This record gives sequence, C-alpha cells and structure tokens, in this order.
Amino acid sequence: EFTASETGYLSLGIFVSAAIGFALAPVATRHLGKKRAAIILGMVAFLAHPIPICLRLLDLLPPNGDPFIFWFNLIFGIVDLGLIICFNILVASMLADLAEQSELETGRRSEGVLAASITFAKKSVQGLGILIASFVLYLASFPRQVDASAVPDEAIWSLGAYYVPIVTGIYLVMLAVLMNYNISRESHEENLRELKMRAAASSPESPKYDAHPDAGSDGKGAAAGK
Repeated sequence: EFTASETGYLSLGIFVSAAIGFALAPVATRHLGKKRAAIILGMVAFLAHPIPICLRLLDLLPPNGDPFIFWFNLIFGIVDLGLIICFNILVASMLADLAEQSELETGRRSEGVLAASITFAKKSVQGLGILIASFVLYLASFPRQVDASAVPDEAIWSLGAYYVPIVTGIYLVMLAVLMNYNISRESHEENLRELKMRAAASSPESPKYDAHPDAGSDGKGAAAGK
C-alpha cells in the first residue's frame, strides 16, 4: 500500500544496502575472520529478517498508511539487506578459498569445477524455493487469481504464520552447514605458502644443485693437472 514515490525510495535503499555490505565485509573479515563473521552476521540478519512480519502478525505495528510503516520498512530493510549482502560476500570469498585447498590436495586447479558446482547449487535451490513457496501458499489457503485488495485477512495472516518458521528454519540449516567449513585465515595462508613453494620447486628457472658440489672443482683440477 505504498505510494509510487515511497516505492521508489524503497528501491533506492537497495543501493544503500549494497554500500553497507561492501564496506562492512572487509572490516568484519579483519576482526572476526570470514567464517566467524559470516555466521554472526548471517545469524543476526536471518533472525531479524522476519521481525516486521512477526510484529504485524502480533498487531504491534500501526495500521497501513501510517507514516511510521514506511520509515520502519525503509530503515529496517536497508540495514537487514546490508547484512545479507555482507554475508553473501563473505560466503563467496570462503568458496573461493576452496580452490587453493583443492589444488593442494589434488595438484590441479579446479576453479571451473567449483564455479559449475556453485551454479548448479544455485539453480537447484531456486527450483526448490519455487516448490516451497507453492507449498506455503497451499498451506495458507491463499486465493488464486484475485486482486491484492480482495485477499482475506485470514489468508494473509496464515501466509505470514507459515512463512516465518519455514524461512527461518531454512536459514538456520544453511548456517549449520556453514559451520562445517574448516578453512581459517591461518590455514589459507599456509595453503598459499605451500603452493608457492611447490611452484618454485617445479619451475624450470629454479636453481638445480649438484648432489656433490665439489665434484665439479675436482674434475677441473684433474683436467688442469693433465
């Protein structure tokens, strides 16, 4: 029920959220490390995400049309989306670190395989998301092919009541899986050092030393004596 100008401001808030996420990611990484920062920020963002819906379900917000509703959604949305963007940046960086770990274990660069796996996972999750969304609409007995203003309040309440626990549960499962990630800043730096040493050892320009360094000089001395 927002006006066109209010909807425009809400859209502009996305760019503010992106700026917050990009600015926060390196700071969080420096102070907490990627994994810890991702889990903490993700927990805050995902648990806070359904707060507006919960407040509406509990009738703790003013009625629609009150100016507070717009400002609350704008500010809350900017902050929460900024944390989610920061979380996504950290997770993407964590996945990139897997390339060095894989190379250390297999001896092969696997960026292509890793990128393909990520793309496949995204497509699978998108398909699963559509399925879950359809299931939630079915559980809420949401009417079909009706104008938004004609949707019964009971259907809207049921939709929110099913949406909050299901989405929150999915987020918590994701964070639980993320806790199994075992590459720390120290182990990643050690992986980089090990790969650098391997590259230096296998480089054709690296110096090769004779097992008996005095053999060459003895040979020259013998040749000179002759």
